[in-house]
Amino acid sequence: KKAGITPQMVETGAVIVTGETAKKNNAEEIVKRLSSESGKFVSAAAGVNLESLLGAMGSGIVAQSGYRQKTILHVDIGGGTSNMAITSMGQVFSTSCINVGGRLLGIDNEFKIWRIDGPTQFVMKELGMSYQIDDIIPEEDARKIALEYAKALVEVMMGPATSAIAKELMMADDLDLSIPIDEVSFSGGVAEMLFGGEGEYDDIGKYLAEEIRKLVEELDLTIVEPENLIRATVIGAGAFSLSISGSTTFSYENIDLPIGNIPVLPVHLRNEVFDVGWFEEEVKRAFTTFDMVEGEDLVALYFKDQIHHEDRFKVFATAIEKALANSVANKKLIILIFAYDFAKMLGISIRDETSIQSNLL
Repeated sequence: KKAGITPQMVETGAVIVTGETAKKNNAEEIVKRLSSESGKFVSAAAGVNLESLLGAMGSGIVAQSGYRQKTILHVDIGGGTSNMAITSMGQVFSTSCINVGGRLLGIDNEFKIWRIDGPTQFVMKELGMSYQIDDIIPEEDARKIALEYAKALVEVMMGPATSAIAKELMMADDLDLSIPIDEVSFSGGVAEMLFGGEGEYDDIGKYLAEEIRKLVEELDLTIVEPENLIRATVIGAGAFSLSISGSTTFSYENIDLPIGNIPVLPVHLRNEVFDVGWFEEEVKRAFTTFDMVEGEDLVALYFKDQIHHEDRFKVFATAIEKALANSVANKKLIILIFAYDFAKMLGISIRDETSIQSNLL
């Protein structure tokens, strides 16, 4: 109001709620209000896997993995969570998250505690500590807590989580480490200090950065500094969009258009003969990465690659019916987007070859 801007004047924008804020009970309600009342805004509460993807993309590491032909494990360390993503050939293949962050224990410059989050209460109990708000904690004990957090994070990075602390702090499944890791990178507020930045933030962030750096160097892992550090997730959320146009489309007349605020999930089609088995796995991976549930959440699946098969439309039609079994059973709207102009022919094949008869766009 002070700026003299009304919702009608807003052309486009995005609000993504992440990290500890996304865990609050009213997070979904907040983003719905923003989406409906702030103009043409895309609003969403990002789950831990989506936040991992955004951090890796915004840091610039996903692009690096493509043009440098490296497999990089990226870790975005924020105030309450550390979001991990394995990226290779310009694609994100696996994500995970653990409750490790610099803000989980707040201490001022005299080591007086002003904040203790749930994960820190657990870690302190494991260490035999019982500090409360307003207590003075010795620097040595603050560093011990930071060390436990660092050990848990590195344990998950190397996989899988086996210790009691790491298991308790896990917020997602373990990373898929079937692809050998060439390098590791870090972004987020704690990474600023890990790469030599200075500042006072009234928390254990600097101790956490120091302990992580020591452990990673002890493992002789190659560390690369990404292009963007503290703003990686914000950049990832705001800098990547998809413009859709094409000379061919397919949709059923009963679908009420336009449809807005739809998450777009990229699905990687391998550069080999199309196989239904691995296609189902790639679709499942896309839903997991974006913290979406197939058959419940309305999404659009985006395919930028060609379908490599002599009878490509028929096999794809059969595969999409199997991969989206819950959406088919629940008659959930199925939205498919392609980089190539064959949507109409494919839509006809899906109509003729499957039970998807009224809910395809």
